[in-house]
Amino acid sequence: MKMFLQIPIGLGLLVLCSAIHAAPLPSVVPSEIDFGEHIVGTTSSEFVVTLNNLGDSEFHIDSLGANLPDFLVDHECATCAPPPFLGSLWSDSICKIKIRLIPTRAGQLEDTLTINGNIALPVTLRLKGSGTNGLSVYPTRLDFGAVPLNKSATLSVILENRTQQSATLRDVVTTLGDIVLVRNSCRNRISSMVPGIRCKITYRYRPTIDGTHTGTTTFSFGNEDFPTTTLALTGSVGAPPSPAVDGTFPLSPSVAGIGETVTLSGSGFTAQAGSVYVGAKRARLLSWTNRLASFRVPPVAAGQYVVSVVRRDRLSASTEKVPVNGHETAVPLSIRPPQIDRLDPASGTANDTVLIIGRYFGRALPKVNFVTGADWNRSHIPVGPTGFPGSDTITIKVPAGLSPGGYEIRLRNAAGEGKGKEFTVR
Repeated sequence: MKMFLQIPIGLGLLVLCSAIHAAPLPSVVPSEIDFGEHIVGTTSSEFVVTLNNLGDSEFHIDSLGANLPDFLVDHECATCAPPPFLGSLWSDSICKIKIRLIPTRAGQLEDTLTINGNIALPVTLRLKGSGTNGLSVYPTRLDFGAVPLNKSATLSVILENRTQQSATLRDVVTTLGDIVLVRNSCRNRISSMVPGIRCKITYRYRPTIDGTHTGTTTFSFGNEDFPTTTLALTGSVGAPPSPAVDGTFPLSPSVAGIGETVTLSGSGFTAQAGSVYVGAKRARLLSWTNRLASFRVPPVAAGQYVVSVVRRDRLSASTEKVPVNGHETAVPLSIRPPQIDRLDPASGTANDTVLIIGRYFGRALPKVNFVTGADWNRSHIPVGPTGFPGSDTITIKVPAGLSPGGYEIRLRNAAGEGKGKEFTVR
């Protein structure tokens, strides 16, 4: 239970917040992030995880961060909290933690994001990734999962030269007989790899004996500057288990805007990429593993949607019936229209630049309208992001020809129109 105390100060009020302490129960979803391979010194895409508090009292965050400088951590958990805590998470609430990888060296990188506070044991999130000097194969491991005897499955890797010098692919050697290279888009095993070239290499796994099979593929190059690169291969005989979504928090985040990235966690997805649907709308798939499927929210109207994962064999699982505390319940994905939190400045004249700060903007910039009474100026005002597409900050210029007075700035996309913020044209 939360309590608020208002203390008069001059012409205003000082509002203090606190809580009756019971037992916070924080957790983070998912529990592991694998950023894959990135060139040393470059920045990976941002991965968003959700910190939840299912307890009966506020979770006061004492510290939040990783040990290695390669993993950059930002968060939106800085709310009302007593000193010396850096943030607080109220009961039955969530906040986002944003993580990026900037490798400082080549090789495997592993770390743990640790969240300490008013709990006995810290909340942890395992972080993995690797740095490369520029000639890379990704993913670095192919897991074909369970495949029936004498049946086959195919998977592909990308071999890319991201350096400024040419390389010569001298040989490709695979040590597992049941896995064979069936296609190389660079035409043959001996290839000239100019800067920027990407080769798609496809393998087929056809198990002929029972058991679990492991092996490697080795890529050898004619340049001393490019070390030998190894790809791990695994597979087993059997029918893959039915797909299932994780209990309690299968979606991260569970509230999003159009174009934003959402990850569905579960098991039995298999190695071969299938499809993800938000309601009846197929989503663009960004990444797929046996346990995680990341996708981009498609253009749908605001509301709550069941998210379904469909394997290539047409077996599926969804968030319609998720095991939570021993009971099956629906865990929908909430789609929100673009929401404005703040305008900076909140007044201006024609051609002045205004910063719009908010949420659920997505990757496609929303349309901007200045509204006064019933008189709509529905023309699309050109806007430009101040960061990468998908950030929660955009800029606009006050259109010429507006009469001085009060307006509302509103944003609209396929999810609908969010609540506006007041703006004064001088």
